Amino acid sequence: MLATLLLRAGQIVAAASLIEALWDDQPPASARNTLQGHVKKLRRLLGPAGGRIITRAPGYLIDVRPDELDLDSFIRLTGAARSAAGAGAWDEAGSILSDALGLWRGEPLSDVPSPLLQRSEAPRLLELRAQALEARVEADLRAGKNDVVTADLRRLVVAHPHRERTWAQLMLALYRGGRPGEALAAYQQARRVLREDLGVDPGRPLQDLHQQILVADPALTIAEQTTGHPPEAPDRPGLAAAREPRQLPAALPDFTGRDAEVARLSGLLTGPARQPGAVGLAVIAGQGGIGKTALAVHVAHQVAAGFDGGQLFIALGGAASPLPATEVLARFLRDLGLPDAAIPPTEAERAARYRTLLADRNMLIVLDDAHSAAQVRPLLPGGGGAAVIVTSRTMLSDLPGASFCGLGVLDDAASQALFTAIVGHRRLSAEPESTRGVLAACAGLPLALRIAGSRLASRPGWSVGRLSGLLAGEQRRLAELTTGDLAVRASIEVSYQALPGGGRMFRLFGLAGFAAFSTTALAALAGIPEAEASHAAEALVDAHLLESPALGQFTMHDLVRLYAAERAKADDTDEEQRSALHRLLTWYLHSLRAAVAALGMLSRPFPLEDLAAGAEPAGFADVTAALGWLEGERLNLIKAVDLAAALGLHGICAQLARLLRGFCEWSGYWTDLVTATAVGLAAAIAAGDESATAWLLNNLGGAYLKLGQFASATDCLDQSLQISRALGDKRGQAIALLNIGAIAMASGMTESAIGRFTDALVLYTEVGDETGRGFCLHNVGAVYQGAGDLNSALDYYLRASQIRARLQVLHDHAATLHSIGEVLIELGRVGEGMEYLNQVLEMCTSNGMRYGEGMTLASLGDGLLALGQPDQAREAWRGAHAVLASLGAPEAPWVLAKLTTLDRAGPPVTARPPVATGRA
Repeated sequence: MLATLLLRAGQIVAAASLIEALWDDQPPASARNTLQGHVKKLRRLLGPAGGRIITRAPGYLIDVRPDELDLDSFIRLTGAARSAAGAGAWDEAGSILSDALGLWRGEPLSDVPSPLLQRSEAPRLLELRAQALEARVEADLRAGKNDVVTADLRRLVVAHPHRERTWAQLMLALYRGGRPGEALAAYQQARRVLREDLGVDPGRPLQDLHQQILVADPALTIAEQTTGHPPEAPDRPGLAAAREPRQLPAALPDFTGRDAEVARLSGLLTGPARQPGAVGLAVIAGQGGIGKTALAVHVAHQVAAGFDGGQLFIALGGAASPLPATEVLARFLRDLGLPDAAIPPTEAERAARYRTLLADRNMLIVLDDAHSAAQVRPLLPGGGGAAVIVTSRTMLSDLPGASFCGLGVLDDAASQALFTAIVGHRRLSAEPESTRGVLAACAGLPLALRIAGSRLASRPGWSVGRLSGLLAGEQRRLAELTTGDLAVRASIEVSYQALPGGGRMFRLFGLAGFAAFSTTALAALAGIPEAEASHAAEALVDAHLLESPALGQFTMHDLVRLYAAERAKADDTDEEQRSALHRLLTWYLHSLRAAVAALGMLSRPFPLEDLAAGAEPAGFADVTAALGWLEGERLNLIKAVDLAAALGLHGICAQLARLLRGFCEWSGYWTDLVTATAVGLAAAIAAGDESATAWLLNNLGGAYLKLGQFASATDCLDQSLQISRALGDKRGQAIALLNIGAIAMASGMTESAIGRFTDALVLYTEVGDETGRGFCLHNVGAVYQGAGDLNSALDYYLRASQIRARLQVLHDHAATLHSIGEVLIELGRVGEGMEYLNQVLEMCTSNGMRYGEGMTLASLGDGLLALGQPDQAREAWRGAHAVLASLGAPEAPWVLAKLTTLDRAGPPVTARPPVATGRA
């Protein structure tokens, strides 16, 4: 597995390819699971370097740094040797190639028991070594070191008796060394081997060399021994005087970032990694404005020295105005010196003549902004030393033999560097906050960064803050990102206009305003079957208008999303837009209820807005599946509440906000809960729904309570209690009383707290709500724990535990078991308490209860300290703080105080006051 990954270092190796390498054509039924096990084992074996094996759909890749892999070093050295040879520095080229060959140790992959690698990769690697050895011999011959290379060549012809180039080099070395008879004998030996083994005569080049030796042709002398340059090649028939096109556009002086892409593309084009005799073909694909042309031109200039036949460059027109291949071929033939009268009339004939002219030319060809693989295929050389770079907005996955480089946005550091290179460090450093605002608006898109930078650079009187302000509003952002003939909107529009089927899915994606969608959500949005939605989304991925970071998941760049929203508002009717968003929101509503129910956090079902006809909500087999969906959709669920409010869909808005309580409590997202519930509460009030208003007030009050904002919590809960009483809703009254009692407990008002909890217990008993009774008993236990009456606290916690174990609501049962463990530790029964807490920790970590995990680790730290194990306590508290801080939980500073006090050997931090719980 390590060998397979290293042979594709920096590239994703599909799981299917790894399985084939490991088991050839007989994989076991459990191959994929076993493969995952191998990956884990390999990571362990590699120690710290194991983190370099990265999981990335549809497989894995290994991150290898420069000069860390001998094969990469070999490719780099041979590329440098080619450049030296192109400059006529034959001694230098030979020395570099000797260093490259010195990296080899025995036969490649000889200790790797993979039949597939032995069949496919070992011969390729051996061919690379043979090519390098031939190149080193050629360099020595050019430098006049005939006697030095003769012995090497005699060994080579024995090892590779069918390589005619090696026989030619041996003949030339013998002839130049004053041994023409042996040179002629070598030809006869080559002729005999080829006839006996293959049934063929030597090819034309070897026959011509034989004839030149027979007549002692002066052209075989080494002109560069006196001139420093290799002998000139004869003119090619039908061509004008030797013409070597040099058509590359100027490279950008401020080209920034893309180091990994530059290194990989340079290796593909100049290194011997490509198959022998094959054209080096690299495709750079990405959305409009992502910097494909800039990267292609930059790389072309980097490697140009290795292509002494010149460079051809053409803009193919993309989807907007694609040039026919026949027209491009005519231009290329003229550029290569063919007179107009000699250019054939048909595309096929032109392509054949083009390949003929390039057969013995070491040429670099850049085909910029290709529309399709069909446009590119006739423009590819047939073989030899040529290399081709293609850029395209589509992946051109049907282009055989291509190596693909998908280009993404610049990261933060590269974005800052490019913007600084255009505007200047002094100007940006004076306004760092505004600079961050501009960079955020450009979202890593090189075209946007270049436009924004150019606007600032050309307006010295502008502050960075002024530009940041112009770009802050989404409605104006695309209009502001334009300068001269550069515009982000126009760049995206080219891809949009080329979409098949009118681009409806593209418009809908932008209309919703979400950064990411699953296939099932897209199907609901568009009102089509999931398979059809998947097909439409994948077409947008191919056009680089969407990205697919994982199977069935799609994201859209912020600026592309703004353009898509513009098109939706322009091309779709108001009714079409509203219907699509209504379908989406009802799908989220029903899917959210199913997920919260799977967690066991739906204590009081209530009627929902009807789902669109034909739509199916997400379904969940277990807690893990439900929690995975909730975490993945968390941001969209919060946005869905805002979207429903903006559309005036008050019922959906309030229902979404109400259902989010269960998920946010499970995972500890209290700030999210406050945000969403406040919006939902306003919607419930606007709709005149008093029942929903009461419950949302209760939820908001509970969230404020959790965040320690007691005044806001009290205000909300008092209102909730009054409305519930007016409605005669006993459950609503009970949950409000639970939370009001929790405020009293946190304020040290023990009797008041017990009174509120007792009143709530009576109400829950009247309506037969066992879940509510469990909350009341737990909360009375919390009051006694806070008051120091630990035995009474333990008694109530145990009674609550009996109910909660019977109801099997994981979150609630874990909370009570946690409290039992805390009380036992305070009673000095540390061992028993630790058993409870370890059980709770397993429940939390196995079911994604992050908040519970953090709080349990904190309590385990208390127990470990009580057992006289301060180092272990410190580790538990560090883990607790990491979890709670990541959630923004208010208990994070309390845990940090424990750590600080322990490190300073101060008095122990008092235990966190017990917190009462309640849920609508």
